[in-house]
Amino acid sequence: MDLLLSEQQSQMRDGAARLLRDVAGPQRLRRLMASGRARDDEAWRAVAAAGWAGALVPERFGGTGLGTLELALFHEEAGKHLAATPLAAAASAASCIAACGNASLRARWLGDCIAGAKIVVPALGGAGLGYGTDGVLPRLRDGAVPLLDGAHSFVPFAATADAFLVAAERGGATVLGLAAPDAVGVAITTVRNVDGTSSSDIAFAATPVEIVADGSTAERAIAAMQAATVLAASAELIGIAAAVHAMALDHIKTRRQFGQAIGSFQAIQHRAVDAFVAVELSRSLLARVCVERDRGNADAAMIAAVKAKSSRSALDVVRFGLQMHGAMGYAEEHEIGLYWKRALVLSALYGGDANHLLRFSQLSWAET
Repeated sequence: MDLLLSEQQSQMRDGAARLLRDVAGPQRLRRLMASGRARDDEAWRAVAAAGWAGALVPERFGGTGLGTLELALFHEEAGKHLAATPLAAAASAASCIAACGNASLRARWLGDCIAGAKIVVPALGGAGLGYGTDGVLPRLRDGAVPLLDGAHSFVPFAATADAFLVAAERGGATVLGLAAPDAVGVAITTVRNVDGTSSSDIAFAATPVEIVADGSTAERAIAAMQAATVLAASAELIGIAAAVHAMALDHIKTRRQFGQAIGSFQAIQHRAVDAFVAVELSRSLLARVCVERDRGNADAAMIAAVKAKSSRSALDVVRFGLQMHGAMGYAEEHEIGLYWKRALVLSALYGGDANHLLRFSQLSWAET
């Protein structure tokens, strides 16, 4: 099944696929992992040059004025090609700077963010494991220069960021600030994930910050960035699942047991169909939520549902692919292992399926 995309959206998806075939892929990821780098700078330059870093920025500010659905289309292709770029974080941060920043802030940051020359990473979840601001947010102290104390956990691509958009708490209200990685009191602890990417804990101790937004404006900005990054991660998981399903289908058509291809066995055919349905249902749910969000009907419960569904489905489909490949699927040399590792990381990023199922039930119950 194909999504009912407009001609422009279909062209953008196909263009993203062609771009990523040239600058990403399993073999390129292996080389990147061997080098110890978590970000593919060449791929990032190509992605930014194609205008994707400004996808969520209105045209009047120099962006391409696209929507969440278009960003999701790109990230599905990124999942298929295992691209290691900070697009979701960078695009959502650029959108926030365009919407919330004053003219001075936009002049200093937005152009470089759209061009990919500078990368601003959102740090929003606090010192916790869950999604949203379930963790304990850093606290902001007022003064001639506002000072920040506290921490954010598991921030992707923070080790190479030029600045952070930091969610904080001040007197019971939410504040969004801009902090530099080399500012006083910043300590970044980075670990390498199993798929070669990295995540960081960022600690602040009397760190000077620039206020970007506060109150309800900050809350809306944080929710928008969280939604964009969660939906992008979900789309990437769907791309991984789709790639592994195609890989498994090719394999079961050629692998032979008892004198015939294993794909001729009815039990395996049923497993393959179940995997196909899982991918398509996840893709359909994601598209529906993205379209509604782009229409201004953002539903936090359904965004949580997308992440829960895509995380569980992707892991199930990749397990199916591994099983169909047999022992060779678990060999370090086989490409399917790279997809498995990336799926593990993305399924946990911004909250796993259990976290989002709980969030979905809480938000849905609150609406009744």
